[in-house]
Amino acid sequence: MGNTPVKIGVRLDQSTSRGVEAGSALSGKIYLSISGQPQQATGVHLVLHGEEISTIAKKDHHNNNNNHNNTFDVDRASAEVIHTDVAIAAFSGGIIPPGQYEYPFRWPLPLHLPSSMYCNQGESSCQVRYHLTAYLANSASFSVLPDHHSSTVDVSIIAASKHQKEPFNMDLDEFPIRACCANKGVICLGWDADTTVLSPSSDINIGFIGKNSSIVDVLRLRAKLVENIIWKANGRHHQLSRVLAESKLHSARLNQLWQPISKDQLHRQRRNRHHWTHHDYDTIERQTSNQHRMTTRMTVPFDARDTHKGKLVTVRHSLAITAITSGGCCVTSPESSVLVRVQRRALSSPEPVVAEAATAVAAAVAAEVPMMATAEILPDNWSPQEADVIVIPAMNIISAGAAATTVARATPIHASASIVDYMEASCEDNDNNNTMKMTPSIPQEKLLKESHQMATSLNELQMTLQASDRPLTALERQLSNPQIVAMIQNMSPHEFLQTLQAIRQQQPQVARQLAAVMIPNFYCRHVLACLWGLPQNVRFEVLKEIAPLASDLDTQLSSVERELDRQELQHFRAALK
Repeated sequence: MGNTPVKIGVRLDQSTSRGVEAGSALSGKIYLSISGQPQQATGVHLVLHGEEISTIAKKDHHNNNNNHNNTFDVDRASAEVIHTDVAIAAFSGGIIPPGQYEYPFRWPLPLHLPSSMYCNQGESSCQVRYHLTAYLANSASFSVLPDHHSSTVDVSIIAASKHQKEPFNMDLDEFPIRACCANKGVICLGWDADTTVLSPSSDINIGFIGKNSSIVDVLRLRAKLVENIIWKANGRHHQLSRVLAESKLHSARLNQLWQPISKDQLHRQRRNRHHWTHHDYDTIERQTSNQHRMTTRMTVPFDARDTHKGKLVTVRHSLAITAITSGGCCVTSPESSVLVRVQRRALSSPEPVVAEAATAVAAAVAAEVPMMATAEILPDNWSPQEADVIVIPAMNIISAGAAATTVARATPIHASASIVDYMEASCEDNDNNNTMKMTPSIPQEKLLKESHQMATSLNELQMTLQASDRPLTALERQLSNPQIVAMIQNMSPHEFLQTLQAIRQQQPQVARQLAAVMIPNFYCRHVLACLWGLPQNVRFEVLKEIAPLASDLDTQLSSVERELDRQELQHFRAALK
């Protein structure tokens, strides 16, 4: 900064690399040096600013003189999480005398702040970030003085722990097993987890119970933790999914209850099934009780992001349990899933850095922590006038910006290196009624051989609905085909979600029609798959249409309501009356 007469900096007492928990206090100091003549300024201010930032890049290929260049049209959007401006000190007459000043502060953070995060795929990215800025104000309008009389430091925030860890139990449920529309029996599957609130680097213990009453081999039981990140900008959406952890129990480790039955047993089961009583189901419950329970364990990776639901960025986590059967895609593989929450552990005792002003800069540099933006503000002869610690209460807030979204469309940028292809968004932005167009795939002209007819029928159905301007009408025409009806009646939650994701309009109506055809094989796990996989602007409308049709709604209602916010829950309960 040379001989600049005004120097200002800000430093935090906590290392920003560790993070500060929402609800705790953010403490530090503002350093101010005035040399030479007195300076005009009304006071020293401190601003805490947090925002969601979304960037979506779409790659275009342009042919210019036979040279192919990668061009990216970039949409960006931001949404305020918090913006609070606080007056730390006021100067009499609007004049600062020459001297050196320190202003310690202690700022209690709101409890609602989400965790800092960052995610990118190629040129597309999203983040939740915070920074703290100290500046000199020159008038009652609190505008920043010229000559860069401000200093900014990044702040890493960890969301407060709001959810208690409680065990979860998914009741035993029957899954019809079909291969090429043929009934192969049923598989009973239930599971439990010691918690649905997870922390990075922690373990989750899962127990399986069940029984194979089909003639199909169960190859393995699989537990999978999936992280799904969705961000949006200007009506466009980007989605990135990854498997955080996975555990498998192979057939050699499965007990006798998972062995297939014979064809004779299957025939007897079919004859007797119509006469089953509660006693028969109780027998299955006893057979699959804790003495036959098998367990596995998964470790949540340290880089798992916190679960978050914001205006632009959503981070969801799901735990899916699947019984993998032989026969590939032509045979049903029962799957049960639930949304879980990942949240970083609360900080125990943040490690303070060196408090002496003369050595604070050296300590920050040694730790490679950007704690002070301007190192020159602490000369060797630093002898400041230190104010008392300023505790910032809510009443001293000058401006707290509403969490309003501002959107800017950027000019195209160019890059010579290729990026990961942009993933087409599967939803519609309600704010500007701008629907993403997807070119339908060319339908296959020939069906696969008999053993693959079921998968082909699902693929053809999805392409037909995708290519139609009126998918509901197209679906009603398809229901005249018995093979399509049989396929719909045995859709897994994943297949149900995939079918809805393939269309761009009339999703709630199509979802209701599919669910009506599936009764009584339509369950709350299909509803949960939609809550997890559909975009925010359409998922609740779909929920209102399909949830009342779930066969197990009476027993699994809580698992659906758990995934709704307060406003959604009120509308949902009103729709069920």
